[in-house]
Amino acid sequence: MKKAVTMPADIFQNDKSHPSDVDLRKKLGRSYKLFEETIMGLQFEQEGILFEWKFSKTSGWYLICLKKKRRLFYLLPRHRDFSFRMVFGDKAIEQIKNGRFPKLVIGMIRAAKKYPEGTLCEFDKSNYEVGLALELLRIKIEN
Repeated sequence: MKKAVTMPADIFQNDKSHPSDVDLRKKLGRSYKLFEETIMGLQFEQEGILFEWKFSKTSGWYLICLKKKRRLFYLLPRHRDFSFRMVFGDKAIEQIKNGRFPKLVIGMIRAAKKYPEGTLCEFDKSNYEVGLALELLRIKIEN
């Protein structure tokens, strides 16, 4: 019987140094373009956007996007994919619910895990849209 080959979900496990932009581009493949467009759009609209790599034994290296000291999103690289995570406070959640967002987003919020710091929304390349991500980031920054 043929064994299924699975790729490890966590691709940057070397805790000695964070991945370079070249490493990230190589591992994400075509998915990198989505991330790159989001970053360019965000930096065009907002001043003071910073990025910081963090390491976790369970997730490997992941990237945090900050405006001042506020975390806007987390990017967890995967093989040819990614997990793009945002945590929204109550005001932002209400604005999203009352806005004109796709059913996907509203359903995600209703089913989302809630933490003390807010409600988690998570996207991957299958449901990620640059324009949608930028609109959600605008709401996060406003609230």
